[in-house]
Amino acid sequence: MGKIKDRIFLGIVTGVISSIPGRLLNACEYRAGLTEAKYGQLAANLFVDKKKADTMEGRVIGAIANGILTGVGGTFAVYLLSMTGRDKAAVKGMGIGLLLWLTLFGLTPRAGVVERPRKPLTSLLGLIDHLIFGSLCGVIASRLGDDSMFPDTGKQNRKEKLPLFSYSLEQEQGQFQGEQDEPPK
Repeated sequence: MGKIKDRIFLGIVTGVISSIPGRLLNACEYRAGLTEAKYGQLAANLFVDKKKADTMEGRVIGAIANGILTGVGGTFAVYLLSMTGRDKAAVKGMGIGLLLWLTLFGLTPRAGVVERPRKPLTSLLGLIDHLIFGSLCGVIASRLGDDSMFPDTGKQNRKEKLPLFSYSLEQEQGQFQGEQDEPPK
C-alpha cells in the first residue's frame, strides 16, 4: 500500500484513527462514573441544549462535531511534523493533544460554551485521553505519511533544517541599509 501524500487527507485519517482508543477509554470512564460526559456529548453541547445532547439527534451531531475536531487535531499534527520532522513524533503529537485538552477543558468552559466539569477527575482523565490521542496522531502520521512531506531531520545538519520563516535577519538588514543609501525621490 502506498503512503498518503496529501497533508489534509493524512490529517483527517490520522485524527479519526487516533481518536478511537481515547473515545473507548472515555466511554469506559463514563460507564464507571469516573467522568461526567462523553466526548460526543461535549461536542454536541456546542450545537444543542444539554438536555438534548443525549438524544439520537444530539448523538449524531456530537459524533460529527467530534469527528471534525479529531480530524483538525490530526491535521495540526501532520503540519507540525511537516515543519519539524518525524523525530520524537509521539512527543510532538502530545503537544497537539495538550492544546486540544486546554481548549476543551479550559477555554470553552471559561467562555461559557460548555459547563465546567464538577468532578476534577473528569479533567484529569480527559488530559490522559488527549495525551494518548496526541501521541497516536504523531506516530500514525509519521508512519502513514509519504517521506516527501517530512524533512529528514536525522540526516540534516542543524544549519540545513527548514526555516520557520522564509527570510533571514541578514537579508532584512541588507534591505534597510540599501534603502538608506538611495537618494530621496
